[in-house]
Amino acid sequence: MAKGFMEVFPGLKLEGSIRGLFEKVTVERVTATRQKDFIRIYISCDRLIPKQTVFAMEEEIKKQLFPDCNITVKIQEKFHLSAQYDPKTLLEAYHESILLELKECSPVEYSLFRSAKLSFEGEGNLQMEVPDTVIAHERCPELVRILEKICCERCGVPMGVTPCFVLPKENPRKAEEEIAMARKVAVIAAKAGARPAASDYSMSPEQLNSVMSGGYSAGGYAAGDAAGMERAAENRGTSSAGSAGMDAGYEAYLAEAGAMAETQLPVPVENTEKESSTGKAGAI
Repeated sequence: MAKGFMEVFPGLKLEGSIRGLFEKVTVERVTATRQKDFIRIYISCDRLIPKQTVFAMEEEIKKQLFPDCNITVKIQEKFHLSAQYDPKTLLEAYHESILLELKECSPVEYSLFRSAKLSFEGEGNLQMEVPDTVIAHERCPELVRILEKICCERCGVPMGVTPCFVLPKENPRKAEEEIAMARKVAVIAAKAGARPAASDYSMSPEQLNSVMSGGYSAGGYAAGDAAGMERAAENRGTSSAGSAGMDAGYEAYLAEAGAMAETQLPVPVENTEKESSTGKAGAI
């Protein structure tokens, strides 16, 4: 027979806000393992209780009623909500609680749900955009199961969840770091006596010219931006058409690249001589 929460646990000393919430809670039943090391309390309520408050109550029961016992207390809540709650309003009101619960029990699913783009397609169908990665494909079924269980069984609001896998967005900072690294490699190669080739750095000749001159940007590097190429040519004192061929003034180019390397990336003399004898750029 169901009883009030404070009637079942009369010895609990609670603060005003938590006590006010749980005075309206009904305890349906309490179960325990044979070893008495795990207690599960099934409750019901006509309003949502934040998960943070539920976790706090579990700790108070353990601390006050079982202070010297190695025991786990778990509250299993069930809400009887009014008709004003549909899947969208429920997710808005209970979103932080879902995140907190996922963080405690399923860190990978927590990360997926936190970064997912959520929208509703039709009535009661949640569209969840997640990165198209191996981990997302492996863990999304479990995340869908948890979300549907929370909304349908705990809250009594029918909701389906459909994962949508999208390509991860490119990180602009990573692109800039790759450009900077390509320039360092090309400059050191020039100082060592090797002839930089665009194919060595997965670039077009125009992109290599832009990198070597310092007149580059993430957008210009990725797409071979014409304006970026023109800026690169101006930095070298040539036109964009003349910069496409490096054969004509290659000796001057090597001298300029070597000066850049000495001021920006000094290389030990012994390494330089060794690399020059082989005619290959050394590993960084």
